[in-house]
Amino acid sequence: MTVGQTLIADICYLAGLVLFLSKFYSWDLSRNIKKNKFYAAISIISCVVAIGAIEGNHFLNRPKHTSVYLQYLAPKIINRPEFNGVGPGRQLGFNVTWMNFNPERVFNASTKTEIIVIEKPNADTPKRILELCNKERIKFDEEYQSGINVTSELARGDGIWGSVGTDPLSESQSKGLFDGSTRIYVISFCSWQDAGKNTDSSFRCNFLQWLPIKSSNSYTDKDLVWHNCFSNK
Repeated sequence: MTVGQTLIADICYLAGLVLFLSKFYSWDLSRNIKKNKFYAAISIISCVVAIGAIEGNHFLNRPKHTSVYLQYLAPKIINRPEFNGVGPGRQLGFNVTWMNFNPERVFNASTKTEIIVIEKPNADTPKRILELCNKERIKFDEEYQSGINVTSELARGDGIWGSVGTDPLSESQSKGLFDGSTRIYVISFCSWQDAGKNTDSSFRCNFLQWLPIKSSNSYTDKDLVWHNCFSNK
């Protein structure tokens, strides 16, 4: 028996136990049978069955998600000369943050972020990126279960973050960021637990395309327009 309202189910189970024992004792006494050990055995078995039903109902109706959630924030460019310019040999770097805006604390939070540069994306690119996300998410979940990179608890207003950077850009990659033929994908995974040790996880994927040409070759967050990788899915 699976009941969504577990408290009501518990009451029903206990009421059923009391009703069964009262009916059994009434029937037994009407036959003038006096077997104290028999009474005790029936009572113990009935209680064990009722407790098993209650515990099983609680297990089947345990929360599918945690009572808390970490909010993903769009990537922010690393404001350092070696990570905020575009050109052959230059690199772009980003910070990705998952924030706790819940009144409750978040426990055992962990995150992993990856960056991919793709030239000449086509209609199959979103599918390939999704397949990569699913593959990396499985790997991340396995690492999380083994305790790799798990941090301390996060109070309200605290966050967990990671930094990623491209390899030195080639000339074609750099030009592609200005004409739309190059995309930078940032994929971030995150897992956490609530106070009840319930585990939840999420991932986000954004890509960057069509950077404006700037004489200073120094980019800020205002110059970046992030797109959802799977907005058409």
